[in-house]
Amino acid sequence: MVPIRGTPYQGSYSAKGNANANNLTGPAMIKHVADELGEMAKFIQDTSAGASLKDKNTQDVKVLIGV
Repeated sequence: MVPIRGTPYQGSYSAKGNANANNLTGPAMIKHVADELGEMAKFIQDTSAGASLKDKNTQDVKVLIGV
């Protein structure tokens, strides 16, 4: 175990791990970026649907905008 400076945690290392997993361009980073882009696309879709005035009572929206 190796102490991590400034924390109460300790890290350990395994020689059996895939060395490519530690690269910034490795499979873990590619999966992370793909997941984040998917979450961002869902957020944009949800917020766009909420901001749309289609099929909504625009009188209520104008009162809220006036506030």
